[in-house]
Amino acid sequence: RIRETVDLWSGRYTGDGLHKVAIFELISIAERSALVRDARVLEFTEGTFIVRQGDLEHTLYVILSGMVVVSLDDAAQGAVELARLGEGQYFGEMSLLTGAKRASNVLALTEKCRLMEISSAHIVPILRGKEKILNALAQDIAKRQLKLEARTKAHFFEVDPEALARRAAGIRGQIDEHLARL
Repeated sequence: RIRETVDLWSGRYTGDGLHKVAIFELISIAERSALVRDARVLEFTEGTFIVRQGDLEHTLYVILSGMVVVSLDDAAQGAVELARLGEGQYFGEMSLLTGAKRASNVLALTEKCRLMEISSAHIVPILRGKEKILNALAQDIAKRQLKLEARTKAHFFEVDPEALARRAAGIRGQIDEHLARL
């Protein structure tokens, strides 16, 4: 578990638990260590906004402990809950990789929520040339977008492999354009 690699006294991330996060299992131990060295560990209390829809920041967050709720501001419905994420999951990859504004709000759901904040300046050099990771991230982003779109139309979500592949290819193009500008 990731939380076992966080020093409970200082809140400092002390281990290499990133290999337990799907997108980081494909990078080397040295690269993960560099990310850990340069990352910030942040703690949020229940009810605190971590990111807000429309913000323009380029960071990725990995949940070390606790739980967050992802929601969308909708003019007709107010705040619409999209997902709950816990230990070992991440968010913010779309903004980080494409330069897009934050698509949703993320709020700390538990009393204490520890997150590792990884900036684009630290992760982009590691991701360049890592086709497998970039493709996996594009696929994950595409799946989240399609799920969100389906949610507004129906109460269930079924992956259409062709639509997912097309969306992921488009997102991968956005990622490549953004990485080329950095």
